[in-house]
Amino acid sequence: MSVLAWIVLGLVVGFMFGNIVEGRAKGYLIDLGSGIVGAVIGGLIATLIIFDNPMKVLDPYSLIGAVVGAVVVLTAIRTVRLRRRARAETKAGLN
Repeated sequence: MSVLAWIVLGLVVGFMFGNIVEGRAKGYLIDLGSGIVGAVIGGLIATLIIFDNPMKVLDPYSLIGAVVGAVVVLTAIRTVRLRRRARAETKAGLN
């Protein structure tokens, strides 16, 4: 049941991150999907490190891990997108 909480948390973090970073969300599906993936991975890692029951719904350690995981994945994807855009602009002679 905690995986469902991580998915919902990933949706929320993905939506908020997309709106905060650029002022408005661009690529809702990428933000939401990345948030879900990061939240599930972060929640699982936190649960494994703490050796807690993964079926708890509101375990604070796994929820914190889910938020951290979602932010890490979203930041990594955002960084890759920005570097690709900068590289394309450099090749086109715009920069």
